[in-house]
Amino acid sequence: MTDLLVSVHVPKTAGTSFRAALHGAFGAGLRLDYHHERAAARLHAKGVDPVDLHRRWLDLGPARATAKYFAGPAFAGSRVACIHGHFPAVKYLPAVLHRRVRFITWLRHPFRRMVSNYRFWHAQDRSKVVDPFVHHVLDDGWSLGRFCLSPSLRNYQSAFFKGFPMSRLAFVGVVEHYDSDLRWLAESVLGRDLGSVRLNETRGDAGMDEAGELDDLQRRFEAYHDLDMAFYRRALALRARRTPVLGARDA
Repeated sequence: MTDLLVSVHVPKTAGTSFRAALHGAFGAGLRLDYHHERAAARLHAKGVDPVDLHRRWLDLGPARATAKYFAGPAFAGSRVACIHGHFPAVKYLPAVLHRRVRFITWLRHPFRRMVSNYRFWHAQDRSKVVDPFVHHVLDDGWSLGRFCLSPSLRNYQSAFFKGFPMSRLAFVGVVEHYDSDLRWLAESVLGRDLGSVRLNETRGDAGMDEAGELDDLQRRFEAYHDLDMAFYRRALALRARRTPVLGARDA
């Protein structure tokens, strides 16, 4: 059975650009997993609070992860070489029972990622938005500060890896160094060309308020999202050790 690459796409971490690169590399062997929004919409229609849903969907746990994995035989098929999407990493951990699996992800400075996410949601065509939490945030008029310091979004990047052994991550890219990290992944991990495409970019500093107010919000954000900041700093440290030349060239 062929190796399986599992790419965990944290929102607003160059996932659309990376998906295009993966499609070029894997073609029909690529499967996308972006099913959580429709599942959340179905539960919301039954009366479940959208904020609670958003907080809980990443808390899958090993038992539910195993059930979900084996309930999706298409993803377990030998012709599937790569899975990419929004899902907790633990969802595909059961694949290691019968395949050689490499887990990868991209991280972005948590504050810039959060601001980019906020701007992206506000730029959406509401008629095409499925996620009930997005509708809740927009309908309720959340400010950037409320969004950044919401308990339901606390340590959001690291939540994708709750219950997941971090030693299993074969690659953690840093979005701020996307091009060079993409080259390193292609050459040192995958052994295949990934090209370099930039799509759906939303700047994390676009349309900001006064610099002083933003600096204050970032300080509070970094203290509140302590696990995300530690995770991001760890990714930077790992990157510096594996690619000292690249790290110096595009820092």
